[in-house]
Amino acid sequence: MKSEERKTSEQYRLACDESKEVMEQVVLKNRQLKEVIDNLRRIIWEINTMLTMRRS
Repeated sequence: MKSEERKTSEQYRLACDESKEVMEQVVLKNRQLKEVIDNLRRIIWEINTMLTMRRS
């Protein structure tokens, strides 16, 4: 019985570690996506500004 409990707790610990690593990767990717979206917004804003100036 004890060996099964140890095996289960070891599997649980490994699953928790893997989950933590995946969460860290997701947070990093979210940061990267936010930067890309912010850059695209800035570019679109600049293009719209240029188009507005051209029409004037």
